[in-house]
Amino acid sequence: MKRLKSTFLIFLLFSLVATILPSVAGAESTSLLGGKTIRTGSNPTNLLGSTVNVTDNNPATSYSLPTRVSDANLVDFLIYNFSTPQTIDAFKLHINNYNNYQFIIGFRFSDGKPEYLLTRGGNLSVGGDNAIHLLPQSLTNVIQVFLVHDNVNRSLGINEWDFYKLTSNLTANSGDSEITLDWTTVDGASSYVVKRSTSPGGPYDILASGLTNNTYVDLNVVNGVTYYYVIDSIHANGVVTSNEASATLDIPNQEPEEPTDGRALLTIYVSGGQIKEYDLSAAELNAYLNWYDAKDAGSGPAKYAFTKTWNKGPFKTRTEYVIFDKILTFDVDEYEVENP
Repeated sequence: MKRLKSTFLIFLLFSLVATILPSVAGAESTSLLGGKTIRTGSNPTNLLGSTVNVTDNNPATSYSLPTRVSDANLVDFLIYNFSTPQTIDAFKLHINNYNNYQFIIGFRFSDGKPEYLLTRGGNLSVGGDNAIHLLPQSLTNVIQVFLVHDNVNRSLGINEWDFYKLTSNLTANSGDSEITLDWTTVDGASSYVVKRSTSPGGPYDILASGLTNNTYVDLNVVNGVTYYYVIDSIHANGVVTSNEASATLDIPNQEPEEPTDGRALLTIYVSGGQIKEYDLSAAELNAYLNWYDAKDAGSGPAKYAFTKTWNKGPFKTRTEYVIFDKILTFDVDEYEVENP
């Protein structure tokens, strides 16, 4: 019977946490302190003991945290040092019989940023209950967290203490002159903001805001450019930014032009008043134009040969030469040959 009761309590607790967590539907929320050993001390650097009562996911256990005083031998801090820098989006602090008591959660960083403090009753208006709350802003490169309070002549019974990294999975897929974004919705988010950059990591420009669905199509894109996107989910007390996703519109392959049956009548006016006409295919006209342009630029032969296929008479071939220096001007009249 005792085992059955314990199993029911664990199931009930799991259901409660899943209900209140402002997490991602279908995405992941990563507990950072669950099951870890928390150090105790007189300040964040003077470690004197340890406890697991605040990270065992058991509401029946707790740690009595006394009021902070200036005594190097008194344990009045809870401290955890991460082995690697962490990103933190949310926290939970469950205080036994909580009644608007003040507390301070501190964050220290691996990249030299100054210590950041959240104070209940100051810059923090939530916490103390068994709910998981977003931080006012997502914090990166966190290497240490600590908990302390200044309630005079009172110890706080800390039932649970944890931090979370929330991930909303954003994907970007290129299509026909567009890039489609899809992301997993975040419970508790009132709306979403789509941001874009042409550089990884930003800075980002806002493409759309106030979105309530979880998809967006970017039509203002250029072939060959890689775009980088993030999604901000807007909550009552903060913002959670998604992972960065990128996509590139490929430059389409140019299909070779189909050969045409186009022809042209080339009329050349030469010195002395002579006019010469040649009925040429597109390829023959291009060959003449290439010769003329090259010679005009100072290279190539001085004359151009046209092979006559008309009025040949008894001759095997008839070739007519045009001298570059004698050409005054010429006209090109293109036409299409209708297929029979």
